[in-house]
Amino acid sequence: MQGVNSPENPGFLARAAAWWREHTGSDELSELPSGELQRMAHDLSLSEDDLKTLAASSAGQAELMARMMAARGLDIDKVRAQDPDLIRDMAVLCARCDEKRRCARDLRDGVAASAGEEYCLNVGAFKLLES
Repeated sequence: MQGVNSPENPGFLARAAAWWREHTGSDELSELPSGELQRMAHDLSLSEDDLKTLAASSAGQAELMARMMAARGLDIDKVRAQDPDLIRDMAVLCARCDEKRRCARDLRDGVAASAGEEYCLNVGAFKLLES
């Protein structure tokens, strides 16, 4: 059975961002009337900028975060059940990251848990969850 947030079953924000890209293109989000964008962001407990960032992110980014958590011995499904807001905030940081290729390479090479200490924007959250 696949976890709630796996490549085959991504989390809600990843699914929402993928739907948005498929049906509109990520640049069209900025063309919404400000009030509509503001309402959508509010409904998702995000800022408008964070909503735009997530809408423009690739579906693979949610997978990277889940894989990085697993590499550190963390279960994304358990964390999501306990603190969905934390997972949302971590997804925003992951979407803003400039080191996605390095992250994917480190995950592939099995060194992400240690190497990620140098660049991962979520390392502080990971350490908090590990304690």
